[in-house]
Amino acid sequence: MLRWLIVITITLICGEVVVMCFIGYNAGAISDSDLGWINRPNSMVFYTKEGWAKNKFNSMGFNDRDIPSEGYENHILVLGDSFTEALELPQKINFTSIIESSLPCLDIINAGRSGLSPVQYPVVFERFSEVSPINSVVMVLTGSDAKDILTNNAEISRDKFSDDIIGITLREKKRSPIKDKLLYVVGKSALATYLKDRLKLALQKKKLMPTRIEEKFNEQEVQKISETLSFVFDKINSKTPLSVVFIPRLKYMHKGMVKYEANGEQFEMIIKNVLKNKNIPFKSLKKDLTEYYIKNKQPPIGYANYNILQGHINHSGHRIVASGIMDLIPQTCIPFDINVEKA
Repeated sequence: MLRWLIVITITLICGEVVVMCFIGYNAGAISDSDLGWINRPNSMVFYTKEGWAKNKFNSMGFNDRDIPSEGYENHILVLGDSFTEALELPQKINFTSIIESSLPCLDIINAGRSGLSPVQYPVVFERFSEVSPINSVVMVLTGSDAKDILTNNAEISRDKFSDDIIGITLREKKRSPIKDKLLYVVGKSALATYLKDRLKLALQKKKLMPTRIEEKFNEQEVQKISETLSFVFDKINSKTPLSVVFIPRLKYMHKGMVKYEANGEQFEMIIKNVLKNKNIPFKSLKKDLTEYYIKNKQPPIGYANYNILQGHINHSGHRIVASGIMDLIPQTCIPFDINVEKA
């Protein structure tokens, strides 16, 4: 029994060290009634599922340094999902940090988190507004946001006369205190966290439904996406000037050819139609991403340890997004060249 105990202990210790050094670790997440969950504040994450980077979450659980209260002319909040969170590469070279380096008088606040839906962005905006002055907001929409809007559990309230949306109540399932404590204990171990994630991924694959990347949205879905986006845009823009950037889902093929996914192109048109009469600046990065691929013959997405033609934007993609956002936001200081073409 003692020998087996020693062998198991040594094996677990070796497994812990190997996972921490070569596979990755994070401190897990904590339950949140509005957002479902948030990254554990002030914790470290070593992310290797795609890319290879070690980052630290701030006191609000986002992949950014803590918010400064002084020393900047303007504070710009960037809302988004995993494309904005950007755990795949070091914090100092994601697009929010690139903008800060190029425009050092601006505080670019990264408020992106994996799995966030546009219906949750007003809540994130309100939380950051309570801890920092926000002069403007940039909302980064991606190809998966349309699906997130359609599958979100939020409760929509409508005016009984006009049928317009007058409120969205988030209905995220809150974890029990026992589960929170269990996940906290598991999160202390890189090996346990890794095994938990592998099990969760295996279970998800069994339940995985066929994707609808090539299918267009039907009339009812288009209406729901349009109404939801319109409400979210107005809610934020009524308090702080809003700009919208769209990162499309593109297929990068041989000889520099690029194909737009069917419902991705449709989603872009939905966004444009919603913004048509709102006087909100908008930029689609389809042209920028396509031109980069044609010129450099290298995709602005993907990582060698995952897939060089799929997944999140890489370092070059982040420079392209940074440049696109800088076209929209007010620049009150002299910009440095971010060298998109040399990325």
